[in-house]
Amino acid sequence: MDTVAISSNGTGFTTCSYSLTALPVVSYMKLQGFASDGVSWDDIEPAAISIGADGLASVNQKPVLYTGTFTLKANSNSRNVLDMLVDVATPAHGKPATSYEIVLTEKNSLTGFTYVYTGGLITSASGGNSANMEDGQADKTYKVTFTSRTAMPM
Repeated sequence: MDTVAISSNGTGFTTCSYSLTALPVVSYMKLQGFASDGVSWDDIEPAAISIGADGLASVNQKPVLYTGTFTLKANSNSRNVLDMLVDVATPAHGKPATSYEIVLTEKNSLTGFTYVYTGGLITSASGGNSANMEDGQADKTYKVTFTSRTAMPM
């Protein structure tokens, strides 16, 4: 009889924690107050393979962008900071945009790695605070895009 190894590592959301900096605006913030949608990342395409008419394959490896979405509850203090970051970085007549770069750190105790995303910006956010009579204020989403990711053992 073969022995099957079963991992007892928990896979819950609490195995990941997130913090960010957005210098010169935000020196450090622990992201908290995630809604049930939590954090999701778009697929990346680091390579493309094609076959020519002669049957030979060619591989094109290419740089990628890392795009993720954070969904935060209405009572999350992190929303206030991210909204402020959007406000100061949005140009208007007579008001220049403030340049910033987000560095996101994800500590993942399930994998035993820390992932550091750099070169980031908020590329999309809910325009206001949605609310209705039954549910009160709604969750809010922020889409962020990074130019690189580095994985390091914890």
